[in-house]
Amino acid sequence: MRILCAPDSFKESLSASQACLAMQAGIRNAAAALNAEIEVDLCPVADGGEGTVETLCRATGGTIQQAQVTGPLGETVTAQWGLLPDEKTAVIGAAQACGLHLIPPDKRNPEMTTTYGLGELIRRALDQGCTKIIAGLGGSGTTDGGAGMAAALGAVFQGAPEKVRGGDLADIQKIDLSQLDERLRQTTIRVACDVNNPLCGPEGAAAVYSPQKGATPEQVKRLDAGLKHLAELMHADADTPGFGSAGGLGFGMAAFLGASLEPGAEMILDVLDFSRRCLDADLVLTGEGQLDGQSMQGKAVTTIARLAHEQKKPTVALVGSIGEGAEVCFDRKQGGYLTSGRSIINKPLTLEQAVAEAESLLAQAAEQVVRLWLVAGRITGDE
Repeated sequence: MRILCAPDSFKESLSASQACLAMQAGIRNAAAALNAEIEVDLCPVADGGEGTVETLCRATGGTIQQAQVTGPLGETVTAQWGLLPDEKTAVIGAAQACGLHLIPPDKRNPEMTTTYGLGELIRRALDQGCTKIIAGLGGSGTTDGGAGMAAALGAVFQGAPEKVRGGDLADIQKIDLSQLDERLRQTTIRVACDVNNPLCGPEGAAAVYSPQKGATPEQVKRLDAGLKHLAELMHADADTPGFGSAGGLGFGMAAFLGASLEPGAEMILDVLDFSRRCLDADLVLTGEGQLDGQSMQGKAVTTIARLAHEQKKPTVALVGSIGEGAEVCFDRKQGGYLTSGRSIINKPLTLEQAVAEAESLLAQAAEQVVRLWLVAGRITGDE
């Protein structure tokens, strides 16, 4: 029997790699208890959010690089990025250079933050000789439409300071891309994008995401107007799905750098060769912090279930909690392909306790699922 472990991270408790190891421990306990031989394939995954760099580097044997870049408030920060074994492909996470976690809660103001450091990180990858870039946009603390990033790569935004911030967008008079780094023309940039929000409007970057980054209602209006102005200067369609991701970084990556926006989880799973690995598995275990109706919006767990279903493989999700609307994830008529799912919580716990005990709870849940799977196989003769 072969089990493919393909969890996403459990936010604030376990990385995807740690979740894999916890699952493996539980599987081994079940195998030992029931005298079964089980091969385990560890495939930690991501959807373009936090952990993407670590996940892809660990899975492919890539290396973690470091660079000093401009942080979201203009300070210097140490950012990590990944170099895959071909030494031509870089993996870059926007949060490393302009993440919300880099901004103290009392200083969160998306009118004052910039993605300039992300552009510096991309330039570092180009300096290293990379001609392919995989970018994850999750966790950003900015709403500058990627203008700061583009400025770091040579774009000129007349009327705005060099390190363009969200609050500077309305002041831009003209955009000059003639000095943009020429190496970008020979570089393929794939952006893992797991939301379909447009750039502007009630479902846009400012309205939906900037309040989480500290914006007041009045700032939301100004940021939205600035993003609309930016799109008009670039003669771009602000309603394009995905342009509103990460404070408009989806727009900036596509409009300024010619990047392609792709469903995050599916793109990462393609790099990890998930479908081929799934062929050899009898059971797929996946997991994340919470399973709910939003999990159907391109998240890793439901994407894994769909790809596994195409190979006629069952998928069980082990999650921290099961929230509102999760039933759709199991309903094939609505595009849900999970075979089963359960919370790893097996006793009354506070949130703090659950986070602290996540590793052992996940191992125990994996053990119980595999025990049931083995027993069911023996009863039906399918072991």
